[in-house]
Amino acid sequence: MKMPATKEDKKVENDRRLKVYNRIVADANLAKLVLTKVDYQVHHDVANSGREPTLNYKGELVEFDHNKEIGAIMAGVKWTADVRCGRKKAVHFVANYVVIYEGFTTEETELLERFADNVARPATYSYFRALFANLDWASDLRTTPLPVVKFFPKI
Repeated sequence: MKMPATKEDKKVENDRRLKVYNRIVADANLAKLVLTKVDYQVHHDVANSGREPTLNYKGELVEFDHNKEIGAIMAGVKWTADVRCGRKKAVHFVANYVVIYEGFTTEETELLERFADNVARPATYSYFRALFANLDWASDLRTTPLPVVKFFPKI
């Protein structure tokens, strides 16, 4: 029967995890960042309806793989943006990216996945933002640009 961890045990474990995470950050080497899928749909009748558009967006880690043999991780990030005019969707935009980092010596997959979530979304956001602006311009919508975002890591 396992005894509940004491405050001291939790502190020791948190300190150990923080040291491993910091080693992951120090070892990380961005090997590749690739756009893998784009889906951009515009409904001009809705966009030109005269209603005030609202913009919503989100990014999420949708895929993760850790190759222990070569010390690399792969993170799949999906970004979505929707522009609505009232209840109707004027624009639906999805962009998927794959980000590969190399140079890891740890085998703690949980912390590597946390690292991937902390860095892959910010690494891809500026590309997503620029691509959205380009497609918005090309479709002559002139919606509000996506904001500059601050990401706060979770450790």
